[in-house]
Amino acid sequence: TIDLKATPEAPVISANHYLIGAPSEWNPTCTTLKFNHSGKDVYDDPVFTITFPVTEGENWFAFTDDVTVEKNDWSYVFGCAEGNGNNGMEGKLARRSELTDDGSFKVVVEGDAKFVKMTINMLEYTYKLEKLNFNEFIYVPGDPKWNPATAPAVCSPNYDGAYDGFAYLTTNGFKFVGDREDDWNPQWNYASFTTFSEGITGEDNICAPANGFYFIEANLAT
Repeated sequence: TIDLKATPEAPVISANHYLIGAPSEWNPTCTTLKFNHSGKDVYDDPVFTITFPVTEGENWFAFTDDVTVEKNDWSYVFGCAEGNGNNGMEGKLARRSELTDDGSFKVVVEGDAKFVKMTINMLEYTYKLEKLNFNEFIYVPGDPKWNPATAPAVCSPNYDGAYDGFAYLTTNGFKFVGDREDDWNPQWNYASFTTFSEGITGEDNICAPANGFYFIEANLAT
């Protein structure tokens, strides 16, 4: 007979996480803005992301999980371990019960962002913040029009990184670029995306399943 004692070291990870604060409301039960997740087991993929709009000046926010919502308790709200408003663009997470203050996040916008993307790793208890400032158009150079200056454009009317439009695509591939004149910088190719329509393949270039006109949706925020 062998006796085994196991002490779990991994934190309890909820299936759902929610942003609260300026983009929605300061309420520990608010579930309006839900983080995106792959749908895998949360211990196989503990990474959650959300992209939300910001305004000029200070933007304050925090986030919750299913435990917070169920208990309706502010002490379970997640914030930054650095302390209230002292977060960097990357750092450590903690629940408010572990902090001496609220630990809310603060992002200051000075004409340099329309959106912020937040990535959290709930196994490592880390966060990353990215300012996003999307253009109205990106461009679709590809076979037979590889010149970005004359390539078709797709549009993001809300400046939120969600682009759509029409273009003639072929099995020989295409990419997306952010500027007609800036020497293919920035560019987004097959490796930049995580989901594809049926038949789409690629390594560097994105290759359509057959030559023809396509309706394109490209989300650079997610």
